[in-house]
Amino acid sequence: LYSGSVSWLALRASTFCPSWLSKCDRILPWLACGMFAYSFVAPAITLIENSEGEEMEKEGEAKMRGKLWPEAERQDSRWSTKMVLIARLSTGLSPFQTARLSVPPSLSETELLRCANLVIIGVFGCVFAPDCLA
Repeated sequence: LYSGSVSWLALRASTFCPSWLSKCDRILPWLACGMFAYSFVAPAITLIENSEGEEMEKEGEAKMRGKLWPEAERQDSRWSTKMVLIARLSTGLSPFQTARLSVPPSLSETELLRCANLVIIGVFGCVFAPDCLA
């Protein structure tokens, strides 16, 4: 979706823009703008919640994490967990199958690096948002 938003904006701003594409100007700019904002917000929330989760584990307050992940997941109210579950539902899995899959309580070092880079990409995406609405 992010690539589609960038491609739409590049094509719309170019001199080679097909005439039929301008007919979509009522909805596509808002969808692209939303996609650019989401590309920043989603990884930022994940990083913030991960750092809060690590602090809780260091203080010994994350007792539910010591059990099986599926049990902890049912009680987990983090936004990042909810985003993962919604994304899994969009793949065609049933709600029952989605609920049985576990979401790890914290990110690995590699995942943290990837997530931080996604925040940077999201910042660049947000720079394009005003162009979408212009």
